[in-house]
Amino acid sequence: MSLTADQVAARQHGIGSSDAPTVAGVNPYKTALELFYEKTGEWEPLDLSDNEFVLWGTVLESAIADTWADRTGKRVQRSNRTLYAKAHRFMLAHIDRKVVGEHAALEVKCRTWRVAAHYGESGSADVLEIDTIQCQHQMAVTGYERVYLAVFLGVGDMRDYVIERDDDLISNLTLLEVDFWKRVESNTPPELDCAHRTAPDVLAKLYPGTDGTTIALPDEAVHWHQVLAQAAEKRKGYEQIEAGAKAHIRELMGEAAIGELEGGGFYTRKLQQRKGYTVEASESMTLRYHKPKGEFT
Repeated sequence: MSLTADQVAARQHGIGSSDAPTVAGVNPYKTALELFYEKTGEWEPLDLSDNEFVLWGTVLESAIADTWADRTGKRVQRSNRTLYAKAHRFMLAHIDRKVVGEHAALEVKCRTWRVAAHYGESGSADVLEIDTIQCQHQMAVTGYERVYLAVFLGVGDMRDYVIERDDDLISNLTLLEVDFWKRVESNTPPELDCAHRTAPDVLAKLYPGTDGTTIALPDEAVHWHQVLAQAAEKRKGYEQIEAGAKAHIRELMGEAAIGELEGGGFYTRKLQQRKGYTVEASESMTLRYHKPKGEFT
């Protein structure tokens, strides 16, 4: 949804629906440590104003909400208020639409077709975990019984879901949010999830340079050194397996340009030429796998 300046400011001083998945550790795009530094004002939140997905999500929100209402026969109305949880005022929410006559909200999502395989049939609750947590946070704040989810996955593919209130999940989520906000208030950073995809970027931001000193690493470093060495050895082994598998397929294709697999999908062979710059000109044969149409994972 498109937020007003006041709503953006309110989010800075509390945990909103879009923050909840990060606090719960299920947001693949941000760690709790990043969110912590944003909430304490040490880091500026990422500017998504030029992001195409955000732009089109804002443009299409009304159309998706209206289409959902037409299909379901339900009435919806805009809600521009910042809503706060009664027990914890730092928990807040901005809902896309209030469903008239029900203790429920409508949440609109504009996703890419690339994640379509992660969504189930319309009418189910089979959605991305990040969506589930966001909806449960909204119900924790509002006290609503359910959140309807309208997901636009591209032309010809709009699905709707029903996320029912889960009090056990809400209780656990609230505990996580309370702990996180205590950390914000006491300026106590959470631990970095080093396995998270953004961990390298976070570390580059935390430690952009060196101070020239030499330190003795703790015993824990020996464990991670061994893990790193084992991973490198396994990678080497899998690279050899990959090369062997490619060689088998290339042998089976012979001089063919395209090799089709039973059940769908195919490989292509193409002569790739490289011009000579600082190295001699060369050419090599590439082998590429093409997924069957409609396969996203």
